[in-house]
Amino acid sequence: PQGESDRSQINTWLEAINAQAKRASETVRRVRQFVQKSEHPRGPVNLNQLAGEVAALLRHEAQAQNIVIVLQLAEDLPPVQGVGALLEQVVFNLVRNAMDALQQQPGERRIVLITAFDAERVYVKVSDTGAGIDPARGEHIFDSFGTTQAGSGIGLAISRSIIEAHAGTLGYVANPEGGTTFMFSLERETA
Repeated sequence: PQGESDRSQINTWLEAINAQAKRASETVRRVRQFVQKSEHPRGPVNLNQLAGEVAALLRHEAQAQNIVIVLQLAEDLPPVQGVGALLEQVVFNLVRNAMDALQQQPGERRIVLITAFDAERVYVKVSDTGAGIDPARGEHIFDSFGTTQAGSGIGLAISRSIIEAHAGTLGYVANPEGGTTFMFSLERETA
């Protein structure tokens, strides 16, 4: 009968969703475990260099989507202590999310990648001209599956775990002119 067939199909879908949820949860758990272990080589990391590498890596794809990536890098940016490959992954995730946010956006499609610093911290900001984040989503966007984008939604959860493991913070603000700016900050290396 038709009803049994429908129930069977729904059960199959629910099992697949459950399997994906478990896989993503396990991925986040492994990444958190990875970044919390102290044996990973930490050293001075140049965030300007990472920002430039990520922009170069994504520039071709961005151009194909009529997205402009602009770099506004602070001169004499002090290094931070960290695992370069992991911090690069965070910058990559933030720029990639900004590109996703711009996919359906008419008008200007622009991502600005900014570095800055003060006496204690170094900042990386990724600002886009997308539709912005629904305020009702709040901090839930950092939960696994807390995304409105296609994809698994674990990128922001992993990014926050990496930044917190580096004793930093990751958050976002709505841009007054539209779009969103994600920003992380880390302690600057002291001479």
